[in-house]
Amino acid sequence: MTRHKFTFSLLVIGFSLIFFTYSAPQTANAATWYAGTPKQMHGTWYTKYHKFKHPTTNHYYYRIQYTTRFKGQSHLINLIYSKKKKLKTNSAGYGIVFSLIHTKVATNTYLLGGYSNGESVTYQVASLSRKRKMILRYPTNTKMTHFKSFGTFYKK
Repeated sequence: MTRHKFTFSLLVIGFSLIFFTYSAPQTANAATWYAGTPKQMHGTWYTKYHKFKHPTTNHYYYRIQYTTRFKGQSHLINLIYSKKKKLKTNSAGYGIVFSLIHTKVATNTYLLGGYSNGESVTYQVASLSRKRKMILRYPTNTKMTHFKSFGTFYKK
């Protein structure tokens, strides 16, 4: 009978150690996410003019506008200009349109996340090198190991 009590006592002690070890508060190294865009990114940004010749119209330049004017959104809009750089048309934008959140991943570099439409999650990485200059990238795979650039944006 004493052998059973000894075995039972060992089991109770073992389970107690396991329970208290895993129920103790754990410290996490997870990034803190914040709603909206970082303050440094607020406002409207533009790329430089890029020259192109449309085969059927008189459009000669294009550039991309990035804006955070709407709360919780990060819009990219293609702007098309005439030969005299007068705005002719714009195309529907893309970017993060719902539930924009961000986290800081390095000095002056932020990861933005949210939804591009009602279903798909979209990520962007913004690197601010000077007060009025920003490089905006997007991942090309689901593991977020390769990125392409939307371009270099300048604040007006």
